[in-house]
Amino acid sequence: MNPGSSEHVFLSALGGRLETKQALCGICNNHFSSSAGDNVDNELAAAFIAMRCALRIWTGRKQPPPTIQRAGTMADGSEFDLAPGFVPILRPGKVPKNITTGPTTLVARDADDAKRLIGILNKRGLKAEQLTARAVSEKAPETRLRVMFDGPKITRTLAKTALTAACVLYGNAMVRRKADWCLCLAVKSGTPDINDYAGWDYSQGWPTNICWVPAEQCIDKSMSGFEHAVMFSDVGDDWVAYVSLFGDFRFSVRLGKKSGLPPEGLAINPRGTKHSRLSGTFTVSEHFERHWNGRFSAEHATVSAGVTGAFNSVLSRWQAESRSELDEKRDQELGQALSAAGPDPGDIEKATARLLGKWMTIELGDRWEEDLDPVSIDKK
Repeated sequence: MNPGSSEHVFLSALGGRLETKQALCGICNNHFSSSAGDNVDNELAAAFIAMRCALRIWTGRKQPPPTIQRAGTMADGSEFDLAPGFVPILRPGKVPKNITTGPTTLVARDADDAKRLIGILNKRGLKAEQLTARAVSEKAPETRLRVMFDGPKITRTLAKTALTAACVLYGNAMVRRKADWCLCLAVKSGTPDINDYAGWDYSQGWPTNICWVPAEQCIDKSMSGFEHAVMFSDVGDDWVAYVSLFGDFRFSVRLGKKSGLPPEGLAINPRGTKHSRLSGTFTVSEHFERHWNGRFSAEHATVSAGVTGAFNSVLSRWQAESRSELDEKRDQELGQALSAAGPDPGDIEKATARLLGKWMTIELGDRWEEDLDPVSIDKK
């Protein structure tokens, strides 16, 4: 809790940019992303990689959205990644080590990748003759993503988020006086048990009547519906922080005894392109059930349902955006085909029918294949 080092209130990897020098010193700042600190920050970033990929979340340090490596396998055995926006990208092709002379089929990502594979064959002294090439378009198979949220590492880094946000709103000195020092120790080292202070929260009253308003100095005043937020209030005998990520991934922290401080909250838009900060008003429940070791297991079904609902909200937005992008891409493809067809009505009809057939074939889950000029592949 010694101030001085610039720290992101919400983990940088989760998007948005809100920093403060009021919470941590440089040593502690680095501690949470090192082996000495159990890499708790990295654990949280990994837990939310699917959401970051689907929503194309740039980090607070302006690093691009993540790609999910080896997300699935095509029917022919080719592996693919999921690029930002869950766009399936075939991984570079491979030349089998035991390849011999005779008919051979190699799968390449694109023409450049095919040239690379032929170059490998040439280096091995194998000349590709009677080369034929076909472009294949098909739907990527359904991909299952596991979202893992259990474990003290994630709990510790989210409790750190709550304490850091409290320093922004109330000041470091005030947080030092009001926060339970054992909580601070649990965040840093895992001892005492962090599960006695914090955890996922879908079983008790969450703040209602939440209203976020952009701060006056905020450059980007847009909202996405997937804001990261922290809300503070006294509830009964406890000072409580309610943390939400990407809108509806809910978590609460018992910061200490009743503080006497006014309710405060802040939020950021992780999809924003520039600095953003929101302040808000809300109504809290009259009761807060303290966390305890084993509560996650006892409430696993409730937490799982809550996390699934939050993830489905992300997937719903991704689906709408990807459909819009697909429609735009097909409009461009149709425009290019019609331009190439020329003014003849018959040629226009053939070009349109061909494209509609291609799209329908792919939508139904079948492969669409087209012959390519092998000279363009074999060209040195």
